[in-house]
Amino acid sequence: MEASVISLDLVVNWDAVTAIGTILLFIAAVVAGVFAAKNLYAYRKQLDIHKEEVNLHTFSAFLKEISDKEASSDRGKVRKYIKSEYDVDDIKRLVLEVRKGKSSKAREIGVAAERTIACLDRVGFFLIGNDDKLKMEPPVWLWTITSEMWVRLGKWVEYRQTNKDDRDFWHEGYGLYFQKLAEEARKKRHEG
Repeated sequence: MEASVISLDLVVNWDAVTAIGTILLFIAAVVAGVFAAKNLYAYRKQLDIHKEEVNLHTFSAFLKEISDKEASSDRGKVRKYIKSEYDVDDIKRLVLEVRKGKSSKAREIGVAAERTIACLDRVGFFLIGNDDKLKMEPPVWLWTITSEMWVRLGKWVEYRQTNKDDRDFWHEGYGLYFQKLAEEARKKRHEG
């Protein structure tokens, strides 16, 4: 038996194969990109929800801190001992008396003032931060507390920010977010 040889003259158009391969790779890349974008969107949405939950939890903790017994007592001492009509010299005298700590009353006033400023400073940092935009709307009573405390403690904060004679006590950024919160409270009062 004789073997027959079949000859196939197959001509391959390599340009067409390359073009088809390129198209298939492009389609695969687009499909992968769509799935990646969809997953990224879902992930970012989940992060945003988590961030909101953390923000609400943090803000809730601040509101509890502001309304707790110690903070309320501190504001009472500020109302009683630091008068809104105090001028810079009165505040300077009071701050120096507190700094020297010769009397327990002076120490008590100083601690109450510093804790009140620190508390409202933390709230201001959370609500306003460095971008000077209100991140969420707090309860109306916070504006009232902030305004009242700023009237009594604003000069104290400004003294601490500008008194460069006392390097241990001076701090340029002292109470900065309390100050921003007070400015926001002033705007809200004029809006309402």
